[in-house]
Amino acid sequence: MASLDVESLKGHIFVVGATGSGKSTLLVFLMKYIHENMKDASVIFIDPHGDASIQIASLVENPTLYDPIYSPFALNPMDLGSYKDESERTYLVQRRVSELVNMLNELFGVEQSRAPRLLWIFRGLLYYLYSITDTPTFLDLYTLLSDLLKDPNEIRTLMKSSGLDDEIIKNTIEAISSLPPEAFTAVLNRISGFVMPAGSLTSKTFNTRKTSVEWNKMLEPTQVTIFRIPRYALPDDFRKILTSTIVMDLFFAIEKRKNDGKPITPVYLVIDEFQNVADLDILDVIFSEARKFGLFLVIAHQHLLQVNDTLLHSILSNSRLIIAFRLGPEDAEKLAKAMGNLNLKETLTNLPNYTALVKYIDKHYIMKTKDVPQGNPEILKKLSKKVELNEDRIPVYYVTKSKYPAPPFTPLRWTVLSFIYTNGPQVSYERVKNEMFRKYAWDESLTLSALNYLQDKGLIKAVRTADGVFYEVTPHGLTYFKPRDVFSKRAGGALHNAMVGEIYRRSIENGYWVEVDDGNSFEEKPDLLVFMPMENTSVERGGLVKNIRSLEEWGIPVAYEIETLSNSSEQIKKNLYKNLSKGYRVVFVVENEENAKRIREILGEGNYEVIVLSTS
Repeated sequence: MASLDVESLKGHIFVVGATGSGKSTLLVFLMKYIHENMKDASVIFIDPHGDASIQIASLVENPTLYDPIYSPFALNPMDLGSYKDESERTYLVQRRVSELVNMLNELFGVEQSRAPRLLWIFRGLLYYLYSITDTPTFLDLYTLLSDLLKDPNEIRTLMKSSGLDDEIIKNTIEAISSLPPEAFTAVLNRISGFVMPAGSLTSKTFNTRKTSVEWNKMLEPTQVTIFRIPRYALPDDFRKILTSTIVMDLFFAIEKRKNDGKPITPVYLVIDEFQNVADLDILDVIFSEARKFGLFLVIAHQHLLQVNDTLLHSILSNSRLIIAFRLGPEDAEKLAKAMGNLNLKETLTNLPNYTALVKYIDKHYIMKTKDVPQGNPEILKKLSKKVELNEDRIPVYYVTKSKYPAPPFTPLRWTVLSFIYTNGPQVSYERVKNEMFRKYAWDESLTLSALNYLQDKGLIKAVRTADGVFYEVTPHGLTYFKPRDVFSKRAGGALHNAMVGEIYRRSIENGYWVEVDDGNSFEEKPDLLVFMPMENTSVERGGLVKNIRSLEEWGIPVAYEIETLSNSSEQIKKNLYKNLSKGYRVVFVVENEENAKRIREILGEGNYEVIVLSTS
C-alpha cells in the first residue's frame, strides 16, 4: 500500500483479478486508508460475501451497519424519496422508472420475443403506480399484474383516469393485448419471492413503503457505512435487486446534495462483485460525470467478460487507478492492450496472490498487499440495531381504485384508530385485540399490523404499565377527529349542529370515516360525507351468509343532509340532485316524523332515504 497516496485515490478505481488473488483484502485496506487519510471523505461498502464487513468493522471506529439479518433495514426500490416541487418529482419518476425497468428485465430473464412488450407493460404499470403514490412497492406491482390476468380491461380504465400521457397508455394497452396470459406467469413467480410470505425478511425489506436507510447521514465526512448482504444467507434475486437499489438511491442522494447547494465532499462507493449491478443505465452517468458530484466508485470483480464492452470501455477510460491481480490469458491480453502495453500480458497471468499490477495515469508498477486480520464476528452483534419494519400488506392500488376520493386510511387502520379514540384516553392492547376479533373477526396479526402502522406514523403511542400495554391517540392523531361540539358554520343552529354531532359520533364509533362541511369551502358539499368499509360476503358451513368488513376497500360514500322544517322545497331538491350527480348514496336526516313525511312529499319516489334522529 506504500505505492498509493491520497492524490492517486481522487477518482474511480477499478480492481480485477481471479478469486483468491487478494481483491477483497485490497478493498479493506483501501477503505481503511481513505478513512484515516482523507478526513473530508465518507466510505460506503457493499459486501456480497460477509467476511470483509467483519474486517473493516474491526479496523474503523463506529461504522454504520446495514445487514438484513443483524441490523434489518427497509429499502423499497420504488420509494421516490423527497423532492422540492412537481418538476423535480417528474424527473425522479422518469429516472426511477427507467432504472426499475432495466432491473426487472435483467432479473426476470424475459424471453427475447416478448421482452419489448413486457418491458412496456412494466413501464406503464410503474407510471400508473407513481400517479397514485410516491412509495409503490413490489406488492403493488404484483397485485396489478395478478389483476391484469383476471380482467385486462380494468387497467385501461384505471390508466385513463390517472391522467397519464396518452402515448404511455396506448403502448401499455397494446402490449397487454398482444401477450397471452402465460407470458406473465414466470414474471409473477419471480416477483412473488419478494412479497411472500408476509413477514419474511425479503418482504419486510422491500414492502415497507418508506426506506429507512439514512442516505444524508452516510454522506457526512468520516462516515463509514457497510451494507452486508452475504450470498450464503440471502436469495440471489433479493441480493441483486438490493445492490442495484443501493447504487441507484445513493446516486440520487448525491445528485440532490449538489442541486440543493450543499457542500460536495468525497464519497467512495466500494462495490465487490460489481457484475451484480453492471446492467444499471445510471452507471454510465456515474463513471463519466459523478466526479463533479463528489462520487467515486471503487469496483471489483473476477474477470472482464462479466461486464459488457461498452461499460468496460467507460470503466477503463474513466478510472484514475486500474489495479489488476492475476488474470486468465484472454483477460490479460485485453487489459494489457487497454493499459497501452501488450508486453504486460505475461505479467498479468503470473502474478502471485496479494500482488497486483497498477496503472496510474501513464505509470505502471507492481504493488504488494498484506493480509488483514479476520476480525471478530461478534462485532456484527455490537453494531446491530433493532429496527421495527412495518411492511404494508394492503396494495395501494386496492385503496385507490374506487372512483371516489379515498380517505387517507384503509378501513383496517381507521377502525383501530377510531376505536382507541372513542374508548380512550387509554385502551389496553388486549381490549383492542379482543374487540376487533369480536366485531370484525380480525385475527391478532391484522390488528397488530394496524397498531404498528399507527405508531410508526405518530398517530398513537404505546404506554407500558404494570397492567400491560395501553394505547392512546397522540395530538397528531387527534387532528383527524373533528371537535364534537363545533360543526357547520354555514348551517348554524343548535338543533342542526346537535344532529350533525350525533351522526358524527355514531359513525366514528363504528369505524367510519367522516368529512364534515364546516362552511369554509365554496364547493357545495353534504352536511356529512360518510365512508363505510366495503363488505365482502362469505358463506360459512351450513349455508350461513355473513358480511365481513373489508380491510382495504371503502364502499360508496353516504351523503347525509340535515333537513329542518324551515328548509325550502327547492333547497331539498337541490341537496338530492347535487349528491346523486356525484354518485353518493343520499340520506336525509330529520328530527320528527312530520318532517320525514314532508321530505317524501317534496321528492316523491326516488333513490334516497329518510331517517328520524333524536338527539335527546
